Amino acid sequence: MATMQETPCVLAKIAVLPASIESAIGTLCSMAVTRVQSSVIVQATGIGHILLHGEPEVIASILNNFRSLIEKMGGSLVLLHRPAAFSTFDAWGTPDDSLPLMKAVKSRLDPSNTLNPGRFLGGI
Repeated sequence: MATMQETPCVLAKIAVLPASIESAIGTLCSMAVTRVQSSVIVQATGIGHILLHGEPEVIASILNNFRSLIEKMGGSLVLLHRPAAFSTFDAWGTPDDSLPLMKAVKSRLDPSNTLNPGRFLGGI
């Protein structure tokens, strides 16, 4: 059996309203309980980190479901570290209505698109 260091891991940052911490983490734990190893640290401000160890397909499934829940709560989930198998998984999540403004600022400050092209929210 593989040890925790040998299995792929994903580190994500979450942000939820403080009143939603218990609901969000309870849901994550029920999704992950028998499928992956997980560690969660969340401050009373609603900002925290999640570490998941397991099979990449299982982690991706859990994160997709958890991200949609978090976004419905008005929060966010951003990947900080992911294995190579996660290259197609969007690190930033669903962009909100500020995306056109961010694109305009990026094109104004970097008209040649030389600074980290495609690395930020919405492929900016």
